[in-house]
Amino acid sequence: GGGAVGCEFAGLFAELGVAVSLVEMKDQLLPGEDPAVARVLQGAFERRGLDVRLETVVTAFDKTADGFSVRFSRGEPALFDHILVCVGRRPVTAGLGLERAGVAVDGGRVAVNELMSTSAPSIFAVGDVNGLSLLAHAAAAQAETAVDALFGAARPYRNDRVPRCLYTWPEVASVGEWATTARARGVDVKAQRFFFKGSPKAQASNEGDGFIQVLSDKADGKILGAQLVGPHATELVHLFALALAGDMRTEDVHRAIFAHPTLAEGVREALSR
Repeated sequence: GGGAVGCEFAGLFAELGVAVSLVEMKDQLLPGEDPAVARVLQGAFERRGLDVRLETVVTAFDKTADGFSVRFSRGEPALFDHILVCVGRRPVTAGLGLERAGVAVDGGRVAVNELMSTSAPSIFAVGDVNGLSLLAHAAAAQAETAVDALFGAARPYRNDRVPRCLYTWPEVASVGEWATTARARGVDVKAQRFFFKGSPKAQASNEGDGFIQVLSDKADGKILGAQLVGPHATELVHLFALALAGDMRTEDVHRAIFAHPTLAEGVREALSR
């Protein structure tokens, strides 16, 4: 699997000196992520010696004395010592008595509203069990929303405000909308990029792969989202989480003074383009 979990483990084992083949059935790593981000990650993986196989599925495997013989939908069979299956996660809700409690379940996931309330008004569900976002910080935000609702304060949870972080080499992070989803809503999207090859600090640390991409509405400059791939992307993404929380426009961020030399000044550079 070439999703978040598969990519993280592939990068980890490769850094430990393991020969890794990463198999993904879709036409890019990180399905659903911006294709340009996925291409940067794939290129970095391949330069580190990973064997990336896209549009490929495992059709069968046999246990051998030394490991596994694996057959693929494309290419020749290969021998491996171990197989790590990273093809998705699902909540375990069976046997909890949810139906007796009047809690609706949709495809195995507990259905909730924006306040994390289930179809049983006195029962709330947060975290992986509701399937909104399988991230620890998302679960914590959902719990805060649920507690506020219990005490009469309505503070709806916003899944589009959750930073999505991938701990690979290079790191990948995004928050808010992707260009495809915004355009599907009829928004005229402006995409602005800064490449880390132009960052003195990134070059000094030999981390020039990747870019910062800022998406905004051409009509009013409102920031819609951001995608980052490169050094410390999982830290830099919080600048955009703050911008989204404050309904900021590109000109608001561009007016801020960023220190030089830093990776963060790439945000202002992107907005100058």
